[in-house]
Amino acid sequence: MHTSTKEQASTSTTASIERSGSTATTATTTTTAIKISVPAATTTTAIEPSVSTTPIEASVSSTHMATSTNDDLLYHVESEDDIWKLCLEKIGIVQCGYTVTMRSCLIPELYPLLVVKPAIIDPCQNLNEKLVPVFESQTLDDFKLCLKRFKKENVESKEAVFIDKVFKLLLKGSMDQNIVRLMKKGESNLSHYLIWPLMQVISASVSFEVGEYKLEAIRNEIIRRNDDLLKNLNYNADGCHTSFINKNNVEVSLLEISGSFSETSQGRFTKDHIKAGFGALALLQEIGNLFHYGSLDTFSAILVFFVHVLGEKIRLWSLELVSPGVSVMNLIHTAVIPTEFDDEANLRELVKLMWTFKFGLELTIDKVKQLSREHKAIQIAIAMGTSDINEVYKSSIPSSFEKGCILKIKGDYTVGHEELQVNSIV
Repeated sequence: MHTSTKEQASTSTTASIERSGSTATTATTTTTAIKISVPAATTTTAIEPSVSTTPIEASVSSTHMATSTNDDLLYHVESEDDIWKLCLEKIGIVQCGYTVTMRSCLIPELYPLLVVKPAIIDPCQNLNEKLVPVFESQTLDDFKLCLKRFKKENVESKEAVFIDKVFKLLLKGSMDQNIVRLMKKGESNLSHYLIWPLMQVISASVSFEVGEYKLEAIRNEIIRRNDDLLKNLNYNADGCHTSFINKNNVEVSLLEISGSFSETSQGRFTKDHIKAGFGALALLQEIGNLFHYGSLDTFSAILVFFVHVLGEKIRLWSLELVSPGVSVMNLIHTAVIPTEFDDEANLRELVKLMWTFKFGLELTIDKVKQLSREHKAIQIAIAMGTSDINEVYKSSIPSSFEKGCILKIKGDYTVGHEELQVNSIV
């Protein structure tokens, strides 16, 4: 992976920035890698990965156990109130996206290097004329009839079939007022009637595990740490896309649903957002641990995904490694779940999000399969004696989980509840 270094300095901050080209992602971009160095006064250890208040360490290294030192990038959660002290940047996750405003803990010169508009893939683009009757329907019955005709006339188009599936799920869910009434009563109803069905039609390349799904990535990390204090802990996600690759169950996305269809709590949303940031990092690092002899170039092209639902909004995030110890979590797209058949704008935006997610998951599966093949080839070379296991291990993927370049946060930055909100214009 080609990298170069640029140094920036000011009276209050210093930064070393590595830029690496990532070539095969949902949002094909050139990204900038940053490693966060947190002032000693604000650094502790570990993370809460589930709704319970029991602390657990969840940003991982295959070769180094986390300890309570000032050099750690992790921190400790004594109670649920401590969630507001958490900061994903402390463990090397930089949040960005073309609609996400700059966090105050980052220097102004840095952020423009990260913000790259992702490539949103629109399945309607080549079907706009054929969709006119659907979107111009005057009644719900007309909408259903035109949608049926649209699918019949375009049955050879994968995009048309996908659009039909999504719209039909909306007709049975958010466009049915009786179902909406149930979804507003609780998170479980929202999951059952709408969100889980939407996640299940994403792609035949993956399986969708419904919640409360215990992330294997967290469980396996606890096993690696061999700590009796952690052995009974779990991360319960509201859903997870998985694929069986080379006899391994590989987790490539997680879902968090923050309440019912009428939920508006920023606090609940923020807590689940932080929790999922750690969960997504665990998924990515678990892939690296499973196929640790694969190439870093292939691994750095792999994205894992996080889908976050709050009320009527769905946000799609990706997370990728851009430099040793540094990941970028990118807001790819946001969509409002339509509740009316004539809400053309939101129908289009939701199907864009879903299709982009489908494309990203399938690309990730292809890259993980490639990583698996590379891992197997090195295993065979070691068995044949043509490769030295000690030399191979030095450049194995888990070594990329360690510290890379350094960015000092401005001043004695102490994060608070308001600072942790996901500031987005959509």
